[in-house]
Amino acid sequence: MKKTVAKKKVNGKHRVLATKKASLSTPEKNMPLQFRQISESELNASRNSAYSYLVK
Repeated sequence: MKKTVAKKKVNGKHRVLATKKASLSTPEKNMPLQFRQISESELNASRNSAYSYLVK
């Protein structure tokens, strides 16, 4: 019983560390992608507006 409890505690610690690392690493990796997507969408919107003016 003592060995199983120790394994559970170790697994729990590893899981917590893994979740913390994932939660800390994912926002840093996703934020620049979100900014890039926003900038690309804004550029596309400005291009579309320019093309619409040229067509008119």
